[in-house]
Amino acid sequence: MKELFKSALLVLLICTSLFLSGLLWFSSPSFEDNQRSGYIKPPQIGHEKDKKTSTELLVPAQIIFHQRGKHHLVPTNGGIYSQLLENVSPTEVKEYSISTTAEVWDKLYNESTSLELRFSDTLPVELILSPKRESEPIFEGYPISRIWIFEEPNRELTAWFISDRDNKILSCEIHLDQPRSLQEIIANQETLPVSPVFLPSGSSELPEEINEFPKAVYLPQKSITMTKFVYKRKLIQVEDIKNWLFPDPSLARRLPYKHEFIYTDGSRNLTHDTENEAMVYRDLTFRTTQSSLLVEELNTITQFMNKHSGWTGNFLLERLDRSENDPLHRFTFRLTIEGYPVYGEHEGGPETIELISTPLRVIEYKRSLYYLTPQPEKISSSELLGKKEVLRAIEKTGLSLKNIHDIFPGYQAVTESDDITLQPSWFVVLSDGKIHRIPSPSSRR
Repeated sequence: MKELFKSALLVLLICTSLFLSGLLWFSSPSFEDNQRSGYIKPPQIGHEKDKKTSTELLVPAQIIFHQRGKHHLVPTNGGIYSQLLENVSPTEVKEYSISTTAEVWDKLYNESTSLELRFSDTLPVELILSPKRESEPIFEGYPISRIWIFEEPNRELTAWFISDRDNKILSCEIHLDQPRSLQEIIANQETLPVSPVFLPSGSSELPEEINEFPKAVYLPQKSITMTKFVYKRKLIQVEDIKNWLFPDPSLARRLPYKHEFIYTDGSRNLTHDTENEAMVYRDLTFRTTQSSLLVEELNTITQFMNKHSGWTGNFLLERLDRSENDPLHRFTFRLTIEGYPVYGEHEGGPETIELISTPLRVIEYKRSLYYLTPQPEKISSSELLGKKEVLRAIEKTGLSLKNIHDIFPGYQAVTESDDITLQPSWFVVLSDGKIHRIPSPSSRR
């Protein structure tokens, strides 16, 4: 009898246990519900429209349309670069031998129908050819200064990836889904007539003897009118950026140091410069001496920035830097307005963003906390010098064409209180990379 009682009691306990387990299972909130109720997603820093693909970050500084001796500056914000480069197969790229005689280059400049895509700095070809691909890099480390795309007699398009530094060319065909001429590709773009000025001579004609690939800058024959903008500047709240950068922001201690505050959880630091409203984020756990693929680094940066809408405007890759003992590259991105680069009064302003990344995560993020509002407050016009006046102004500054790498139009950012005025200006890049602004006439309304 006692054994029967024990068995019945055991069955009762098991049934009770099963009932209570089921009650807990069906009535308890899910892990995801707990996560949603305990976690408030921080606000996006920038705007959805400024999110980018890796290819869109590689748009060249200038695009020149050549057509039988006439030359036009084409806006870089029209998607032309992406249309053409996404139709290049890296496996079809081959080395190409070309003579450096004046006759060959004269045909290219003055007889061909072609597009010249010019980068502000040399970029490794593997970054240009495969920003979204997982394949092995092609011609790794090959430095590309510009891409020249021209029409063959059969209307096929051929691309030359030109290394001005090494006087070498890689070549391949471009296969468009719907064959179109270059004239059709740029048909809806508002272009600016320009004239080539070959360096270092300053002549509009190619020299008779050429020992290396000729390079020209492109200037308008007459003065031109560009749009002048006045923007309001806004401030990213450091708490918002902290909430994006730390897995658990509540663990980040706030330490004062001079005119800075340092937020740290022991694995990462966020330094807030309160005097200049700038920030530097660093991952303190990174340790490696192995280099990685540039494509992987860029893709990680792209995902990181898009996650919090960190591109507060139209930023494009300007240059890559790497010290001899550093396995990773520093990517510097520059703000552009209507296809023209923006330069500040001093370094570290809202016109540049710098990042360093491994294939897995960003380990350094440097930027101003100020950024320009999406729409300008005021719009007016400003006059830029024509070719002769630009060259004369450069001569007056004491700069020699022998030491000049490039000449181009852009915007000078001038800050007054919370207003940022973008003044159209000519800029000169010297062979050592230093940039000089050429003074312009006063703006007219």
